[in-house]
Amino acid sequence: MQEDFEKLNTRLIVISTDAVSSHIEWVKSLETIKYKGREPQKIRFPLVSDKNLEISRKYGMIHSFSSTTKDVRGVFIVDPDEKIEAIFFYSMNVGRNMDEIKRTLIALQTAEKNNVLIPANWNVGQDVMIRVLKHLLMLINY
Repeated sequence: MQEDFEKLNTRLIVISTDAVSSHIEWVKSLETIKYKGREPQKIRFPLVSDKNLEISRKYGMIHSFSSTTKDVRGVFIVDPDEKIEAIFFYSMNVGRNMDEIKRTLIALQTAEKNNVLIPANWNVGQDVMIRVLKHLLMLINY
């Protein structure tokens, strides 16, 4: 889905507590494995090794009660102003739902661009809610 995210003007970055050597092996595997009938993928986004856990701790990814750094997978959607807009946490044994991450990104971009509110379970093309200023609501109630 790299191309999908690129079309949404979104940059992907993977940050891992693994060593660079693990990243190299992961990239090699993705470039050779056919998954669900798809061709192997060329990774076009950076992989950052956070072996010292500096970034992971700042983002709350390392739990104080855990003795391992492999227990959490997180996805953070960060806006251009470096504000975290959405967070997804997944157990190590459950894959991420990339369609939901993409849907959420599109919803955030739609809300920002059009100054609207996005209802639960919204998908592209569905109705959105219009923001109304508080003082206008008070006028309507009179």
